[in-house]
Amino acid sequence: MEVSHNLLILLTLIITTSFSLSILYYLKPDWIQKINKNTGQKELSWMMLSLYSLLFGLLAGVFVLLYGKDYAKQPKKVNKRFSQFASE
Repeated sequence: MEVSHNLLILLTLIITTSFSLSILYYLKPDWIQKINKNTGQKELSWMMLSLYSLLFGLLAGVFVLLYGKDYAKQPKKVNKRFSQFASE
């Protein structure tokens, strides 16, 4: 099965974003937490969590866009000398 380059970029974006979202949710680093004004306790900032996950996904998508193009299958060039016989 051959996957197009655009579909590969989209899959990379979705998988990396969801994977980083789940990792950041379970690890809960300090840079995605905020302090609640009422209780003074740290809580998860969903906006920061989603933005960092989307950033990781976009970076992975750009990486696939730039470096995955070399591995995409190139279309075959038609030899112009014999193209008149190909239609018969």
